[in-house]
Amino acid sequence: MHMIARFIVPLLVLAAPSALAQEFSSLEERMSSDDFTSAGLERLSADELARLNDWLRANWPASAAATPYPVQADNRGLSDPVASRNAIVSRIKGEFTGWDSRTTFTLENGMVWEIAGSFTPLAIRPVQDPTVIIEPGLLGAWNLRVEGYNASARVRRVR
Repeated sequence: MHMIARFIVPLLVLAAPSALAQEFSSLEERMSSDDFTSAGLERLSADELARLNDWLRANWPASAAATPYPVQADNRGLSDPVASRNAIVSRIKGEFTGWDSRTTFTLENGMVWEIAGSFTPLAIRPVQDPTVIIEPGLLGAWNLRVEGYNASARVRRVR
């Protein structure tokens, strides 16, 4: 992973040298699906990708955090037949205490997901802004995992 980080960080710094300080944007959000794949990042596990994004978030210069060009709409999880099926790594905004049949998740990348289908309820001690991995499942389904917990739930993207 260190070799990939050495390749990606200089590439992203060159791509956004005059950007203003804003919220961090993950690699999946900043790169097109083709660029993400051609850089070999789809070979990373969801956990490796989350760790790379966490490292970038912690070490990214504030002046390069903004995107100086329009970001493509991320339609993963919506009924877009050409949208990427790559895993989504982000954070739940605010306090997380688990899920039940009425739970809706707002991620820091702006996506909103809700629990769908059958699941096992999860109740945990409150955690602030946990990292989540949403991975594609069978037949167009998506599954959400919260980093550090051995539980998952089928989810549906709301917006």
